[in-house]
Amino acid sequence: MIANWIQLWLRNLLRFKLYTIINVSGLSLGIFAVVAIFVYVTDELKYDRFHENGGSIYRINTLTHFDGNEDSYFTTSAPLAENAVANIEGLEAVARLFGRQASIQLIDTKTGSLSEDKFREENFFLTDPSVFKIFSFEFIMGDPELALKDPAGLVINREIAEKYFGSPEAAMGRDILFEGERSLTISGVIENYPHQSHLAIKMLAHFEHYYTEETPETAQYLRTDWLYNPLLTYVLLKQGRRPSAVEVELNALKNRLADERVVKGVTYTLQSLHDIHLHSNFSFTEQANNMQDVYILSSIGLLILLLACINFVNLSNAHSLKRAKEIGVRKVLGAQKKSLITQFLCESSALVFLSFIIAFGLLIAALSLINQITNKHFTVADLFSANLLIGLYILFVVTAFLAGLYPSFYATRFQPAVVLKGILGHRHTEGFLLRKTLMVFQFTVSMALVVMGIVFYQQMNFVKVKPLGFQRDHMLTIPLFSDTPNSILGGGVDGPLRARMNTFETEVIKRSQIEAVSVSSALPGAGAVNALVQTEKIKPGDNVFVAVTAVDYDFLETYKMELLAGRNFSKDYGTDHLQAFIVNEQAVKALGWNNPN
Repeated sequence: MIANWIQLWLRNLLRFKLYTIINVSGLSLGIFAVVAIFVYVTDELKYDRFHENGGSIYRINTLTHFDGNEDSYFTTSAPLAENAVANIEGLEAVARLFGRQASIQLIDTKTGSLSEDKFREENFFLTDPSVFKIFSFEFIMGDPELALKDPAGLVINREIAEKYFGSPEAAMGRDILFEGERSLTISGVIENYPHQSHLAIKMLAHFEHYYTEETPETAQYLRTDWLYNPLLTYVLLKQGRRPSAVEVELNALKNRLADERVVKGVTYTLQSLHDIHLHSNFSFTEQANNMQDVYILSSIGLLILLLACINFVNLSNAHSLKRAKEIGVRKVLGAQKKSLITQFLCESSALVFLSFIIAFGLLIAALSLINQITNKHFTVADLFSANLLIGLYILFVVTAFLAGLYPSFYATRFQPAVVLKGILGHRHTEGFLLRKTLMVFQFTVSMALVVMGIVFYQQMNFVKVKPLGFQRDHMLTIPLFSDTPNSILGGGVDGPLRARMNTFETEVIKRSQIEAVSVSSALPGAGAVNALVQTEKIKPGDNVFVAVTAVDYDFLETYKMELLAGRNFSKDYGTDHLQAFIVNEQAVKALGWNNPN
């Protein structure tokens, strides 16, 4: 009997090819989209869930309110952590993290000589040794209690160990030169952090280098200033301590130790580690992940799933009417109603199963493209997680049951004599209102999704083609220093370095492929908001800060920027390099002037 059912099912698929292609492809694409969205949403919800003490870890954020403007930052100042450890009882541990780039050279263990190549590594963090008490690190080599006890220690992850030394075992005890002057010894190797972490940590050095890498004047400023806030500060609360109570103590500590401007204009808040990735909304950041996006994407996924299932059920039910004579013949030959019901349910289940197979084949084939679009690192294993398989099993059962429900419980009620004469009577119209309602719903939601897709595409296209006010394409940027937020506080280019830079520019511009060369302290739009300004209308006490970028004389020409008023920098004016400024239109408005002129 089973062989006969399979033969009939295959015969029907081949006989009604268009129906088969439309029905299977529609459900397959629906499952494809839903599974892709499910995997993405699940990945988003997993962020920072791998820490053993995750429920008790909080990040200290900063709210500032100066001159009627309120801004929020996920960073704090250096003095806060040191004083919090000494004065607040409810903290199990406090750790600061300062992310930066780092220039490193390998030191030969036998000869002590330096490698010819210098490497620049991202995700280099300066931190307090207590960071290993707060976050979960899996040590492959070394002891977390001792790894950063000595300021000369350095902890790296497996990726860095294999990249430079071949293995974690070979990396232990090796020396590197940090920023061309400080030797660090690898004292620990940790396992690579999961991708579901808001911190991409690859190298950890002692926080003391936050000060020693600066001039004595800058180091003293960093140690004592409560307003400058480039640091990530995390706390591990003791058992039973409420975050709201710790917030009160942090702000009371700030009011007792900080200067008047910080007392009046700064407030500290605590944010749970589990909320950081999807519940963060801060000033001057490009962080785009938020819970609202997850809700929207999940809703779209459910609508796509609903549409695919409605389409599949409607087509299956409508198609079953074409098999009325087959049902009549089978009844005449002695087929029982129970047997026919089982047959139709099995056929619908087989069709749904085929759709699932095709959908997963498409997902595996398109996985690299999905990773590229979402900037994720999904693997085939993610498509077969327990939660996903359970959900798909429920979907399979529901869809197969609904698709087989109509032909098995309705079409099998036909009287053989009536069906064989080709007279269905009023039964032909039974269920018509339901099918019509489902079709209207299906087309309404489909049109809404199409319109949303068009609007989204237009918005993204607008972002891509909107003029930025400077030349963006065909530009190559070469960093001269390791990028660190503290670079805005001082230091810079001395005479010998300036001479080498001039020589480099001269050699580069000789090449016919090069149209122009310029040097700047930051790229357009990337300058730090670091300069306190005043005009005839704005006083220093108003705390108005702007982003200032130091550039050379060729900057405007290289980036093809248009001057609305005034003149460019010129060597003909001996004071331009010290006293002249060029501002953009937004600065004109912010500084209270009526127009560029």
